[in-house]
Amino acid sequence: MSVEESQPAQDIEEGDEEQPKPDEHLPEFDWEALEHKLQSEMHNKDEEMNRAFAEWSDLTNFFSLWFSVGNSLENNRARKRHKTQQVYVRHEEDSLEDLREGYVKVMSAFESAMEMLNRG
Repeated sequence: MSVEESQPAQDIEEGDEEQPKPDEHLPEFDWEALEHKLQSEMHNKDEEMNRAFAEWSDLTNFFSLWFSVGNSLENNRARKRHKTQQVYVRHEEDSLEDLREGYVKVMSAFESAMEMLNRG
């Protein structure tokens, strides 16, 4: 038998030594270390979530400020546009009233002239 043929048998024997035998007790498991590791990981995730929430809160506050400033500026512009429109309409109304008064004066003068012609 060659060295190569005996090698697989030797690997099997070594593999058997690493595996616990059914009649042997299982090694004790460190449950406290597992619990400590779990608590540590949960604490790390809690901190990560708190940082994410703080960032989200900051972004929400920033958006709220941005929105309120934009809304306030737009409201101011709308008020100014309204005032400009009011001034324009009042000016047009005054111009129309002046035109009406001029028309009334012309009509009154025309009526007076007609009366003078009829009397005359």
